[in-house]
Amino acid sequence: FIPAVGTQNTSFVSGLQPALTGIVDMELDAGPTVCAIVGAAKEVVCWGARASNWEVGRVGMIGDGTSSADSYVPPTYVQQSGGGRLSGVKQLSGSPSHLCALKDNGSMFCWGTNASGQIGPAQTAGTDALVAMPVSLPGGETVEQIATGMQ
Repeated sequence: FIPAVGTQNTSFVSGLQPALTGIVDMELDAGPTVCAIVGAAKEVVCWGARASNWEVGRVGMIGDGTSSADSYVPPTYVQQSGGGRLSGVKQLSGSPSHLCALKDNGSMFCWGTNASGQIGPAQTAGTDALVAMPVSLPGGETVEQIATGMQ
């Protein structure tokens, strides 16, 4: 089940907050969650379920800092560690358990289920990331392209 906009409640179609205009890229492979890069600031908006449909009890898929396992969440801006909206994003990649974003500057952020440490070493394995967390690479290396898998 991939929750497309408006499939759970048609009132979301006419009154989307934020309005989904200026879509740069979308990630549709993130299980119960759909994300898009929107607007000139290239911010990330996600909607669908906060909980992973692969790992029961794991949360964080929307990236808004909320730990509830709501079955449907309207489009919501992803927050990043340290505060503020995740912006300057050029690519998204997701799995049924977590999502990652690549920024224009080559840095990478991930959020969601972290049962096996899949969102990077900055977050303790087994602790879900409710907001986008930076993924640090050795020697300050930058990233060119991202792809996610289950773990």
